[in-house]
Amino acid sequence: MESTRQKIVIKKVINIDRRNADLRAQVCYRRRPVSEIRLVPAERGPYQRKFICTHGWTERNRSSGKRTSHILNTTDCPFQLLAQLVQRHDGSWSMMKRELYCHNHPLTEDIYRSYP
Repeated sequence: MESTRQKIVIKKVINIDRRNADLRAQVCYRRRPVSEIRLVPAERGPYQRKFICTHGWTERNRSSGKRTSHILNTTDCPFQLLAQLVQRHDGSWSMMKRELYCHNHPLTEDIYRSYP
C-alpha cells in the first residue's frame, strides 16, 4: 500500500470447502439433510482472508537447543484486516470486513522502502 506506507501480508486463508465441512460437522446440523444447511456457494472464492502487518507475525521457536539462542524482539503489531463472506437476509452473499487499523511502530518512508 504505497500511499499509507504499509506492508500487508495474508496470514490465514479459509477455503469454502473447509468452511462447508465445518458447517456439516456442527452438532446442530448432524441429522439434517444437506438442503437445510446454509452452505457457502463454491464459486465465491475463499471464504475468509486475514491480513496482518509484516511486524505482526508471532515468534516461533525453531531451535533444537544445540546452539546459543539470540533473542529477537518482535513488535507484535496489532494491525488486522479480516475479509469474510456473509449471507444477507435476502439470501445474497457479500464481503464483510472487520479491521483494526493501528500500528505500534512507526510508518515511515525509509522503513517502507527497505521492504522487498
